[in-house]
Amino acid sequence: NLEAQRREVTVFFSDIRGFTTLSEQHSPEELFSTLNEFYEGADSHLREMGGQVQKFIGDAIYAVFPPPGRRGAQGAVIAAMRIMNF
Repeated sequence: NLEAQRREVTVFFSDIRGFTTLSEQHSPEELFSTLNEFYEGADSHLREMGGQVQKFIGDAIYAVFPPPGRRGAQGAVIAAMRIMNF
């Protein structure tokens, strides 16, 4: 039996600014290399701050942070700042 549980979590969603233009100016190989590098670095920062990546969607990342008290929103903000400077 599945039972619903109400929980407060922080959802993290990001994508790469200017990705469409970037994709038009680079080969598929260069683009995939760039995406893989971005995903690896972002995933590392997200996990370090307590986040759990749910999906990579094109150039976007969807992650969830656990309830408050385990960094929650604060962890998401710190991870976002680190990813922006990555």
